[in-house]
Amino acid sequence: MPASCTAGCGGALGFVALIITNLLWPGSTDLTGVPQPWAFLFSVLYLFECLAFGIGVVFLFGGRARMRRQRRSPSLTVAAHLAVSYLLLAWWPQDNLYRLAAKQDWPQQAALVYTFNVPLMIAGAIAAAYVVARPADPFDFHDPLDD
Repeated sequence: MPASCTAGCGGALGFVALIITNLLWPGSTDLTGVPQPWAFLFSVLYLFECLAFGIGVVFLFGGRARMRRQRRSPSLTVAAHLAVSYLLLAWWPQDNLYRLAAKQDWPQQAALVYTFNVPLMIAGAIAAAYVVARPADPFDFHDPLDD
């Protein structure tokens, strides 16, 4: 997955996400009544969320092969691949759902926290574990003749 593909494909998918945001979450990006410069800053935030989502989709489908080259444990590689994907993908739906949630709707607020924030923390911990894990020794392999 070359960087140019990640940027280009991720940008294209991010643009699609930007277009369909109001179809999925009507009114979530409405900045009516928000004064400048805050309205502009929130608009930029929405662009970054959509771009992160697009890059996350590209990484979900193309990043694992590159991660396997790092020669870390296969189970840790799978977990880290899903964690990094989630770290990129989650912001777009999370922020849109939060903006539409009533501030005093405690069941919905709790559901959002446990659906998004707690898994984001777990994903960050998994990504950190992957980064600090030692690669496998290239000469340490299982010989089927030893069985």
